[in-house]
Amino acid sequence: MQSLNFRALTSIIVLLAVDVSGIKFGRNGGGHFGRLADAAETVKDDVLAIQKDIVEMLASASAFAVKEEQKVAHDVMEVFHEADSMKQTPVAEVAGETKNVPAFRKQLYFRPVSTTLYCVMTLTIQSLLIYTALALARNADELSGELKTSKLTDVLSTASRSSVYSSMLSMLFVGCRMYILATTEGLGEPPNWIKACMVSATVGMLLQILLVLTMPLMIKQETSVTTKAFSELAGDACDVHPRIEPHDFHNGRVRKAAWVVQLLTMISLYGGTAGVVIGIVTFPAQTTQISPAVQCTIMLSITYFGVYMMLWFTRVHRDHVDEDASSNEQQKRFAAQWEACALSMSNVVKKAPMLAVIFLAARMRALQLDPPLGMPPRWAQLCFYMMTASLVLETVFAAVVGATGEREEGYYGLHVFRAGRMAHTLQHTFAGLVYVGLIPVFLAIMLMTGPDGTAAPLSPTMKCVQYFSFLYFSVHIGQWVTFFVQDIFRKHYKVAQDTLLAAGVSVGFVPLLCILFVATRMRALQITQQQGSPQGWAQDCMVMCVFATFVQVLCCLLLPIFTNASTEVDGDGNATFDARPMVGAYAVVVIKYVALLSLHGGVAAVCIAVFTMTPETAHSSTQSAFDLQKLIKMGITTLGITLVALMLSSAKVIGMAIKLGIESADQLVLGTDIHVGRAALSLCEGYVNVGGVVVENPPPKNGRAWKSSCLMKVDKLLIKINMWRLIKSLGKEFQINAIILEGLHLTVEKSFGSNSNVGEIQAHIESLTGKPAAAGQAAWASSLDAALPVPEIIVNLVSIRDIGASAIMQGTPFTIQIGDLVFENFQEKLEKKGSATVAGDIVAMIMQTIFKSVIANTPFISAGVQTAKKAVMGVASTVAGGVEQKGKELFECVPELSPRNNQRQKKL
Repeated sequence: MQSLNFRALTSIIVLLAVDVSGIKFGRNGGGHFGRLADAAETVKDDVLAIQKDIVEMLASASAFAVKEEQKVAHDVMEVFHEADSMKQTPVAEVAGETKNVPAFRKQLYFRPVSTTLYCVMTLTIQSLLIYTALALARNADELSGELKTSKLTDVLSTASRSSVYSSMLSMLFVGCRMYILATTEGLGEPPNWIKACMVSATVGMLLQILLVLTMPLMIKQETSVTTKAFSELAGDACDVHPRIEPHDFHNGRVRKAAWVVQLLTMISLYGGTAGVVIGIVTFPAQTTQISPAVQCTIMLSITYFGVYMMLWFTRVHRDHVDEDASSNEQQKRFAAQWEACALSMSNVVKKAPMLAVIFLAARMRALQLDPPLGMPPRWAQLCFYMMTASLVLETVFAAVVGATGEREEGYYGLHVFRAGRMAHTLQHTFAGLVYVGLIPVFLAIMLMTGPDGTAAPLSPTMKCVQYFSFLYFSVHIGQWVTFFVQDIFRKHYKVAQDTLLAAGVSVGFVPLLCILFVATRMRALQITQQQGSPQGWAQDCMVMCVFATFVQVLCCLLLPIFTNASTEVDGDGNATFDARPMVGAYAVVVIKYVALLSLHGGVAAVCIAVFTMTPETAHSSTQSAFDLQKLIKMGITTLGITLVALMLSSAKVIGMAIKLGIESADQLVLGTDIHVGRAALSLCEGYVNVGGVVVENPPPKNGRAWKSSCLMKVDKLLIKINMWRLIKSLGKEFQINAIILEGLHLTVEKSFGSNSNVGEIQAHIESLTGKPAAAGQAAWASSLDAALPVPEIIVNLVSIRDIGASAIMQGTPFTIQIGDLVFENFQEKLEKKGSATVAGDIVAMIMQTIFKSVIANTPFISAGVQTAKKAVMGVASTVAGGVEQKGKELFECVPELSPRNNQRQKKL
């Protein structure tokens, strides 16, 4: 009002002045005063028009202000009315419970979708997409008959290494959001520059993954440098940032472009992360200071990102030192020590994201019970500090172990260092303190109550996070115990340690799943004014993910009980078992696919729930405990997953049966061992691709040792199967359309006075010919798995290509090339025996055919041996006649070189 009166007074003064001027120096006045009066008259008109406009604007503004004031008052009355009604709202309407919400409960205000949630969901979903695509690619390779990893799988495996940052970044963003909401009583937002830093770090992660996916297009495919796989050149499992220097790019400009992109991604990533940390520390505290949970999350983030950035720097430095010709040994040793420090530290900080999950989960639990200033118990907060400090100190002493210890390659590429006992003792002591602190933190989450002593039940999301945390840290505690015993007491329990490391691969997915579940719950709370929860089916999918992960870990831990060997897992953390009994192998494969489908199917469903969630659907189901419709849906889902798993497992087991069938023909049929590296079935094309087939030399006799490494190697073995006939007969008829062997190499070794390795195998096969079933067939049948029926096997075409043979006669090597062997109808060559001996007959007849073909070409070798014989005899004749006679007798002892044996070979 004062400003309006001042403007009105100013206008009156101007008008009075103009009026006086007009009276005194009117139009009748002359000279300059007359012109001045005219100008004053014009100004008077303008001022009156402006005054009129100002009055209209003031009136409009006043009306708008009154209207807005009434609207705000109406909204405030609605908020108070809603708050009063919420005090008596049954929790069953929002959380499926029967108790009323406590009267002291306050409501935090959330925007519909915050920048924090956008970034968290982007980080989580992009990482889950990479992991899911990788799982699909791996299983596609397995079911397509490929023995080598495909290029797509190799690239996705490298990209998945960068995805480990998503969990730690997400927890840092959530911690920032929680602190600002708490200190502003739920009404504040992070400043725009902090939001920009979150977006920058998120974009940096996305660019990092895109760089890895596009790098194969920048490098040469077939050079001496790129004989290794792309994933090997880009680093190992602990390299978040791909290594640029080892790759052979098309030209220097492409290499520089790759370096520029990587530096930009790192600036965006680490710059954004540092900005968020600075934003939390410098944000003006209002009602509360930074909580211990957020403080510890910041410290964990600094340690985590600092170690991985140091690892990248040491890798780059060592690559530069190794390629620099002027570098001396001391510089190379110094670079190797720094790299070892970073590698040893990276083994420790892997558990930092899961610790941050536990800390922020406890904080969220406290806010749920007493918003907006709820805090975990004081003793739990002290445990936060102790665990964080212990992790930092454990990382420091891990660096000491890496710098002073000897490097070893552990299970699944784990870098293990053996140093002095003092350094290991300090490192394991602080690791033990981290795990001891978990006990009171878990108790605090479960026993925490509100100000009036009322404890709200844990939400399904929080329960899933608790289950995951228990599983994750149980595996890591087991690993810590085995390494503690090995490093301090020098006792190595290899099977237990390797099995727990394999289980660690299975739980590597857990931190990201926890972030996804927490982000989903945050989304539900934001759109329902802190009262909602994810959809009921989304929570069922969370439980399904927990179930799948537990199944994977239990398979890893229980399998050594039956095999007496360390568990092996694939890249997805599923246990693998390629040995007898076939029933056990089949069961393991079925469990693998059930867990795989449940895990990735549940993850996809939770991601869909985030995007389809609305205020109306963001609540748990309020139906009765016995819901027939829900039970039927769950049954159909379970049945569908099981059927798909059985189908995929059958495809896997067919390849496994071929592998075991070939290996079973070792001692009984050939009298020596056969090793098969891998057998994979192409489900669509119907062939089994077998690789790494090695036939060992027969057992040495009379103290003689074979000089050759093996008897025979096969580069590639293809077995084409009539899949339609196999399905139509329900597995009773196993028709093999073709058996194709390519790249076969046979080594014949012969010394004086003894039979050759090929001769011993032939003698063993011929000794089985004509024997009764009790000696041959029964022994063969007993080697098979009696729990599975043996199908009728029919073989059509057998083709053996690119046969090479070498002979070692008296220490002198000879090499010959043998033509291809093709049998259009191999079934005619098989004798009519019991079906249990058909597989052995196939192997035996193929081996005999190859041996006969090699022996038929031995005249080329015999000629060389005869030439050497004449030379030796000529030298011996010049020494003494008696020596010559002894030499003749010695050569006549060799059956292969005798005239009668040569005639027999010509007949063959």
